[in-house]
Amino acid sequence: KQARNTTANTEILDLISQSETALSHSEIQSSLDGLCDRVTIYRVLDRLVEEDLVHKVVNIDGGVSMQVVIVAAQAQP
Repeated sequence: KQARNTTANTEILDLISQSETALSHSEIQSSLDGLCDRVTIYRVLDRLVEEDLVHKVVNIDGGVSMQVVIVAAQAQP
């Protein structure tokens, strides 16, 4: 399945990439300021996980946050 490069996809990946900590769905939604609805955010996050661009971080309370997967090639200047 080919990846879709939508505005929502790009904005969400940029937001997660620029964050120093993992972000929850609600943090992502509030930061996007109405760019897309919550269902679209869930779909984009699922796709990013499937593409190994982000991974889920489950906290002790069972909450899920997203964090960018650091690949050696991306980390090099």
